[in-house]
Amino acid sequence: MIQRKQSLYLLLIFLFAALCLFGNLKYAGFSDKEDKNKTELRYTTTEITQENSQHSVAKWINVLILASIGIMALINIFLFKNRELQKKLCIYLTLVSALLILVMVLDFNTTRNTYPDSATYPGVFSVFPVVMILLSFMAWRGVRKDENLLKSMDRIR
Repeated sequence: MIQRKQSLYLLLIFLFAALCLFGNLKYAGFSDKEDKNKTELRYTTTEITQENSQHSVAKWINVLILASIGIMALINIFLFKNRELQKKLCIYLTLVSALLILVMVLDFNTTRNTYPDSATYPGVFSVFPVVMILLSFMAWRGVRKDENLLKSMDRIR
């Protein structure tokens, strides 16, 4: 029964996590008035460009969180026989995605306080963790509906 709706939702969560992890997408940026100094917050690195130099700082906590989201979503697809564990993993996926949002917000606020006079612009890809939370909730609802359907079928017998 891998062809269920919740399997599609979990596959999308896996794809979003893989895209964030390997695509290194930008979710926010900062630049000063003269546009000489720029800082780009990405999912796995922070790119800092100053007048004559550029360097990046790795964010290992984001890498760990994104990898765990992807692995949990992929494992959860194949747990269709154990619906109770599948529901728990969907809840854990939601919590870990919320943790990713928390880390992103903390990183954003820290960078904004470091460069108080800079112009701030959020990236389009900053909505991916919110989408992962919604997909995880929809997968949990799908598993719960399957469980209720099986219980009602057992009552008929």
